[in-house]
This record gives sequence, structure tokens and C-alpha cells, in this order.
Amino acid sequence: ILHYMPPHLFANSAIKEGSPTIITPSLIFMVQSPVTITVTLGDAIYKEQEGIVFIPQAKEGNYTITAQGIENGEYTIHIGQMTQENTIWEKIHGKIVNDPPESHTYTVHFNPQHAIAFASPTSTKPNITHTPTTVPPSPTSSNSATNNTSATTTLSNNSINTSIDPTNYPATQRFLPAISKKKTNGSKNILGAQTGSKKTKPNKNSWFAYVYMGLFLLLVFFCVVWRKYIVMAIRFVRQKLSLVTMNM
Repeated sequence: ILHYMPPHLFANSAIKEGSPTIITPSLIFMVQSPVTITVTLGDAIYKEQEGIVFIPQAKEGNYTITAQGIENGEYTIHIGQMTQENTIWEKIHGKIVNDPPESHTYTVHFNPQHAIAFASPTSTKPNITHTPTTVPPSPTSSNSATNNTSATTTLSNNSINTSIDPTNYPATQRFLPAISKKKTNGSKNILGAQTGSKKTKPNKNSWFAYVYMGLFLLLVFFCVVWRKYIVMAIRFVRQKLSLVTMNM
């Protein structure tokens, strides 16, 4: 689990006597299959490692999350905001329905001083217009001229069944979430199949994802809550070693 955390945050050189280990401000993204995620802020690109994206010393701004589908099925993205004043956890629910799998895009605003929960997601509802088609003239028509008939069909705006549900972690605050979501693939299948009852295949890696996520959250919670005591314990051990060295 420590492999996924930035080594410079927990190295011996980063632990100073009398001062806590700083892990804020930071952003954490954890994904459950069947998608891979990429987070961008301007020109900066953060790619996931084993389903986790950790951004230390996160700057203020609008972070774009791109969830690229691997296979059809529902997915969940957990988002943790650790700021100077508070820490909150929330999650995004989505569903991949197309073949080949499409990608979904979300925008998250982060404030390093104070975390604010996201508002309820608004999904883009694109109008899809088909290209006009030409109908050949009837062979029994007395008119030798060509009669062209064009038909334009516009799909209605179907509501996309994507929601966000804040998770009640011990250190979180419950707010109404604020995430803007848009579909990068505006095909007919995306709009029509979102509300369908298509059965999804169970993901064989889901249990591993839950175990990784649980251990990671436990480690982060332990570091945040007990970091003061860890520093005190390290200082106590150093003092004892100093006394033993002086006596020798």
C-alpha cells in the first residue's frame, strides 16, 4: 500500500522533530472497474496507478476527470479532498453501456484552504441530428423531374442516469455534491441505454479493488488522526537513544 503514496512525504528526512507530517492540501481519486481514469489540471496530467491517483500539494483550480471505459458495466470514483481546514470524501457513480466502451468526463473544483462538496451533477443532453437522405422518384410518376425528400430526425433529450452520493466517512461533512458531467461520446446508444435494464457482468477484480481501497483509506485515516502521536513517539525514542549514547 505504501508503494502508492509519494515516498518523499514519509521519508525520514521529511520527519522533523516537533512538527507534524504534512499531507495537506491533497487530492485522492480511487476508481472501481470497469474504467481507467486520468486527471488533468491545465497542462498537468496525472495517471492512475492500480486504480489510484494521488496529487500532493494540490493547487486550486478545476480538475478534469476522464473515465475511459474498459468494458460495459457500472463504476464508482471515490474523491477525497484534504485541505488546511477540513477533509471530505465523495463519490461519482456512472455506467458504461456502449460497444466499444465510451469515455465520461467530469469537472471538480478544488480549494486548498477549505473543501466544498460538489453540487448535484448536470449531464449534457446532446441533440443528435441525422443526415438528410434522398428518396428516389417513383417509377409510376408522370413527372420526369426528380423529387427529393429529406428527412431530419432529432432525438429527444433523455435524462442520463448518473448520480453522486456523498459517503459518510468519519472525517467528512455532508453537503450537496457539485460536479459537472458531460459525455464525450454522444451516440444514440449512450442516451437510450443509460436507463435500460441491461445486465452487467460481475468484475472479478472488484474484491481486490475493495481491499486496496479499504487498506488505503485506513492508512490515510491513521496518518491524519495519529500523526501527532507518531511524531511524539519518534521524538521520545530519539531522546532515549541520545541518553543511552551519552551514558556510554
